[in-house]
Amino acid sequence: MFKSAEDGRRESYKRDGMEKSRFTFNEILSNDKQMEKLIRSGIKAAKSKTTILVYGESGTGKELFAHALHSSSTTSNGPFITVNCAAIPEHLLESEFFGYEDGAFTGAKVKGKIGKFDMAHGGTLFLDEIGDMSLPIQAKLLRVLQEREFYRVGGTERIKVDVRIITATNRPLEKMVAEGTFREDLFYRLNVISFEIPPLRKRKKDILLLSESFIQEFNRQNGTSITGWEPLFEQAIMDYDWPGNIRELRNVWERAMIFAEDGKVSLEDLPDYVLKKAGYDVFLQEEEEVTQQPLLEKAEQFAIQKALEMSGGNKSKACILLGISRSVLYDKLKKYDIPPFKEQ
Repeated sequence: MFKSAEDGRRESYKRDGMEKSRFTFNEILSNDKQMEKLIRSGIKAAKSKTTILVYGESGTGKELFAHALHSSSTTSNGPFITVNCAAIPEHLLESEFFGYEDGAFTGAKVKGKIGKFDMAHGGTLFLDEIGDMSLPIQAKLLRVLQEREFYRVGGTERIKVDVRIITATNRPLEKMVAEGTFREDLFYRLNVISFEIPPLRKRKKDILLLSESFIQEFNRQNGTSITGWEPLFEQAIMDYDWPGNIRELRNVWERAMIFAEDGKVSLEDLPDYVLKKAGYDVFLQEEEEVTQQPLLEKAEQFAIQKALEMSGGNKSKACILLGISRSVLYDKLKKYDIPPFKEQ
C-alpha cells in the first residue's frame, strides 16, 4: 500500500508538469578538437547509469553538457531535475533533496512534500555547484548514492529511488578533499566518470562560431537585422580572454547588437571593460585626437605594441611578426614615442 501511494504521488507530479532536458549534443557548437573528443566520450558515457562529474569554469556550459548527457541516455524520456546546491540555504537543502512528511517542521505543508530525488525517479538528478554542499548533507547524499534509498524529513519509511546522478562544479574538489571541506568517499563516488569543459580562451576557434549563432538568436529575439561584424570587432573579441566564458560572450553580443547602428556591429559597440582589457580602447578616443593621429597610424602603433608584447620585448621576434626590418622598427618606435619594452 505504501509503495502504491508513493507511485501515485510520483505519477501525480509527472502529470502536473515533469521537467525534461532541453538540449542534445547536436546543440553544442564547437570546432575545437578537444571539445569534439569530449562530446564523443559523453555520448558513450551517457548510455550507462554511472555517476558523472562535470568540471569547468563558470559559464563554460556545464549544465548544457548535463542536459545533453540525459538526452543521450536510456532514460531520456524520464525527468531531468536540476538542483543548484549553492542557491538553496543549507537548512532547506535536506528537505529539498528528500522531501518531508506532514508536520515535519513549522510551516510544512499539510500533506508533506516530495523531494528532488522523488521527482527524478526514473530519470536524472543534476546537482550543480556540488562543491558548495555542507559536510552533513554530503554524508546523507553518499548514503543515497550507495543504498539508493532515503528517509524523508520527519519520516520513518524508507523511500527507494532509481535515479542517475550528474554533478557539476567549478571548484577544485581534490584540493577541498585534502583540506577536509569535501568528503573523500563522496568524491570518489561522484568521480567515476569525469569531464572537464575547457574555458573559451583555450578554444578560440569557437568564438566566431558561437558569435554567428548568437546573431541568429538575438535577431529573432529582439527583432534586429544584424548580418555580421567589422574586422576590428572580430580582432578584439579574439584577443580578449573571456573570463566569464560563453555566458559572457553571449551577454556581450546581446549588448552589441542592441547598440549597433547599422547591419554590422563595430568596435564601439563593445563594453569599455572588454576594449581596455583587450587593448583596443586606443581606437576609440575623442574626435579631436583622431584628427591629430590618423586611424591608420593608430593601427600601426597598436600593431607594434602588440607584437612587442607577444614577443616578450624581443625586437627580432617582433620584426618577424610585423614583417618589417629591424631598422624600420626602430624608426617606428621613435616616431610613435613607444616606451621601451623590458625584454623577458
